[in-house]
Amino acid sequence: MKLGARSLAFDDLLLESVDEVFTGLLGEHTKEAIYIYLESKYYLKRDQIPSQPDRFLTALCEMSGKGGRTMGRAMMKRLFEKLGWQFHDIEGFEPIDYLEAAKLRLRNGLTKERNLEEALSDLR
Repeated sequence: MKLGARSLAFDDLLLESVDEVFTGLLGEHTKEAIYIYLESKYYLKRDQIPSQPDRFLTALCEMSGKGGRTMGRAMMKRLFEKLGWQFHDIEGFEPIDYLEAAKLRLRNGLTKERNLEEALSDLR
């Protein structure tokens, strides 16, 4: 798989994870309302989330307080499941840290769980 194709697939999996967590926790109508709100207040469209995850996660926390962080972690856990990886809770890690670890793992072509731990330790 070429890097560009891998990135596109990763972006799709990230968006699916975001959609599934919003729908599962809040319902379909609320999910749609959140996307409308993100676009009107933060000028952030759904399809821009993969390229601007910091903005998305910041907006999520501003909208929901601690619930935003919890939803962000749930989204990252779902993303890891979609990638076929185990999600490990790491003290002090924020949702963006997990996302960066996943990108690093893919960029380095790492596929074994022990290599994920090594990739995560690189971010510390």
